Amino acid sequence: MQVAEECVEDCVLRSKLCYVELRFAPHLLTGPGLDSDAVTRAVLEAVKISSRRYGIQVRLLLCILRQKPETAEEVLELAIKYRDHGVVGIDVSGDDATWRDYGLSPKIIGVFKEAHKRHIHRTVHAGENSPAEAVLEAVSCLHAERIGHGYSVIRQPEIYEWLRNTPVHFEVCPTSSIMTGGVNLKSTGLHPVVQFAKDNVKYSINTDGPLLTGRWLQEEYQYCLSELGLTARDLEVTKLNAAKAAFLDEEENRIRLIEHIQSGMGSGRGFSTF
Repeated sequence: MQVAEECVEDCVLRSKLCYVELRFAPHLLTGPGLDSDAVTRAVLEAVKISSRRYGIQVRLLLCILRQKPETAEEVLELAIKYRDHGVVGIDVSGDDATWRDYGLSPKIIGVFKEAHKRHIHRTVHAGENSPAEAVLEAVSCLHAERIGHGYSVIRQPEIYEWLRNTPVHFEVCPTSSIMTGGVNLKSTGLHPVVQFAKDNVKYSINTDGPLLTGRWLQEEYQYCLSELGLTARDLEVTKLNAAKAAFLDEEENRIRLIEHIQSGMGSGRGFSTF
């Protein structure tokens, strides 16, 4: 698929990445004669071709749409089927503001518990436009290893303190957090990522959706430096955090990735994102 190949190309040329985890919802790309399995195979083949061409490691995360819980089991089946071919985990995506009224579907919760048993990696979008309790549920009930966004946790000191003492990693997306209303700098003054950095929370800087925000990772880094108050040292730490939290099952590859990032510190090269 051309879009997937071009995305990998941009990850290298525009973001200077050596490793990336791309996520997509297979059920959003289906059509006549193209089911979710065929979609997944096509994306895997596309990123395989492009990753070889540009010398980058690419892994995939399959998204369960929270508004389509009926697809959850099939997404997990695909993750299990293609776990040895580049799929490294599952995600819950979609507007998390609905959590306030409806919570998370029992079907999705059950699938994540099964994924935990099957050693399929797990990340959950929560705490962007949902309260800290949604993040707590994701970590304690869904066994989430990473949280997409999670900004609301700083408004609940007890939950925030508990999460700080867990291995959970926060995938911070600075530009999109402003665009979606997940963070309102006029009312908060500081972006939650500044508090994360101060408290040594495990987090990384990510793009979320460059086609929507207009920013790739280098531009996100610059935004953090010029507008949000992070330091160059903070950004170097986020790169190491990202490598340590990567859903790589091969420990040797993880060590090489960390060493690659460490060797490039201060040079603007050799970092990772999700």
